[in-house]
Amino acid sequence: MSNAPNAWPRRWLYPTIGVLMSLALVAGLLTLQGWAGRRGHHPWHPADELRRQPLVYGYLLVATLLGTTLTGWLTGRKEDLLATLSVTDPLTGLANRRRMLSAFADERNRADRYGTPLSLLLIDLDRLKQINDQRGHAEGDRALQLVAEGLRRSCRITDLLARTGGDEFAILAVNTSATEALALAHRVCATVRRLGIDRYPDARSGTPRPTVSIGVADLDGAADGTFEGLHTAADTALYAAKAAGRDQAVAAPAPQEPGTGPRLAVVDQRMSTFRRSPP
Repeated sequence: MSNAPNAWPRRWLYPTIGVLMSLALVAGLLTLQGWAGRRGHHPWHPADELRRQPLVYGYLLVATLLGTTLTGWLTGRKEDLLATLSVTDPLTGLANRRRMLSAFADERNRADRYGTPLSLLLIDLDRLKQINDQRGHAEGDRALQLVAEGLRRSCRITDLLARTGGDEFAILAVNTSATEALALAHRVCATVRRLGIDRYPDARSGTPRPTVSIGVADLDGAADGTFEGLHTAADTALYAAKAAGRDQAVAAPAPQEPGTGPRLAVVDQRMSTFRRSPP
């Protein structure tokens, strides 16, 4: 899923409008000349007028085409850039929270219409403060970028990847149940872990390599169908993953009947998945 809103880019839309305006200008001038000719009781045809003043009409068409298309392209390019920046995290290049909320509204409607599952993965970079303190904030930024790269390598093109806070990321997985999302979460953990080892092969004792903890929930595991309800369920699972030792994934189950107590499904198969390369 693209991080930018799906729309025809303005850098192409505005020049197209400019071309139509240029053609309309020349056609309007020819129409005006024809109206004046009929009032003077002179026979008139557009082709005759074009043959009579080819340079005038040619210059008018070329000049307006160049002016409107160039201005339209520059203006549209600037607006496209602003639109992209408004929904993109500048450090990682992923979507931001605003884009995530907009996409959730669209995907929630689609899930209701077709009865398809929808899952949210909340991802937290483990020990970011410790990385910043021991390696510096520049390394902290690179650790965040490493997590973003791990998400790109692990996720499908239909998944929306976002950085929603300082060390917090999210994945909106369409047409994906909680079980499938948990498998995706485990793949993300393994990919980030592998990238961390590749980036810091000689990490000093006590200095953590980048790893992530992930909480997973789908609409069936949320108290209600809102983004807040889904986020709360995934966030509860994320806290459970951190409490269980970090670098693992936890899925929130469907709400239990009163008196049965909550359950959390924990997946911690780090070595087995580490040996498998992500797709």
